[in-house]
Amino acid sequence: KDGRADIIAATGAGVPTRVRVFDAATQAILQDFAPFGDGFSGGAFVAAGDYDGDGRQDVIVGADAGGGPRVSVFDALSGASITSFFAYEMTFTGGVRVAAFDINGTGRSAIVTAAGVGGGSRVSIYSGPGITVVDDFFAYDATQNGGVYVGAGSATRKTVASTGAPVVSGQFGKPGTLPALPA
Repeated sequence: KDGRADIIAATGAGVPTRVRVFDAATQAILQDFAPFGDGFSGGAFVAAGDYDGDGRQDVIVGADAGGGPRVSVFDALSGASITSFFAYEMTFTGGVRVAAFDINGTGRSAIVTAAGVGGGSRVSIYSGPGITVVDDFFAYDATQNGGVYVGAGSATRKTVASTGAPVVSGQFGKPGTLPALPA
């Protein structure tokens, strides 16, 4: 609202999952909401990105283990839901990690997701305003079953996935630069 950076935090597992947006200068709570309803206590992963292209960062939330691979996007100012989708098969319960960045210079952030424990090292990239898959690949060997974490930055237009092993990255939309999904 004031043009300065804010801080987004989410609770971990074991308590009702809440997301808070704080004013970075004053630590005042700007938003406080339950992204997956009051009954979910699995925790969440958060990111910021301008998904709807309005020039302001939105709050992107991925459910942690037990919540399925649900990703929800909220307006940071109003807390209103912008969109929600399952990043992976609805039966997957290992959670989904999130990041965001503008992959093509449109002013809209794509959502980068990574499967949690049990989902291998699967990374997917979705762009809006609809939910369109831009890329879907395994960052490491497909049999690596511990999940993967993602971070993103628009300066290099690359996503970095890390599980403590060497980083695998590539340019999006260029066949052969990243491991393909198995048939």
